[in-house]
Formats: sequence, C-alpha cells, structure tokens
Amino acid sequence: MIRIEIDDSELRRAMDTLQRRVGDMTPAMREIGEVLTQSTIDRFKTSTAPDGSRWAPNKPSTRARKKGTRLRRARRSGRGGISDVAARASRPAESPMAAHGPPEHRR
Repeated sequence: MIRIEIDDSELRRAMDTLQRRVGDMTPAMREIGEVLTQSTIDRFKTSTAPDGSRWAPNKPSTRARKKGTRLRRARRSGRGGISDVAARASRPAESPMAAHGPPEHRR
C-alpha cells in the first residue's frame, strides 16, 4: 500500500483567515479552480510537468491508439467532421467557465 501524507496546515490557516475576512469563499474557490484547470490543460498541450520538466514521449503503441481520437469524439457528440475538429484545435484554450458559463447556468 502506498501512503502519501501532506502537511497542509499552513494552507488551511490561510484559507481560514480568508474565509473570516470575506465570508463567501465561492468566488475565490471558483477562481482557484479555473487557474488549476487551465494549468492542467496547458501542461497537457506542452507535455510539461509542474516542475518544468518535459514528459517522456508517448510510446508508438500509445500514439497509434490515440490517432483519430478527436475526430471520433466529434462524431460521437454529433458535431461536425474534420473542419469542426480543426477549427476547435486551432483556437487557444479557454477556461471551462468561459466556454460554458458558471455552473449555475449549465444544464
């Protein structure tokens, strides 16, 4: 069994202080979530770990398995074909919040 322990006491103290000062933590938590989401998306695009090191390249078997994944996803979702996938792939990444609005506005 693997056990990971994290000492987050300093973070918890800072968050408690922030909550006492502002009361509603929803906007702060939403912003933190957006930053983390965008950071993860960026890391996948650049194949870069949080420490700045490059990921190992995908094995040929992984590349073969992933080939055409975007097109299959687009077709399954009922969206357009290659042109729709290419148009989306050429756009800069957006925050999920920017693309779909805040959670209370989603279906």
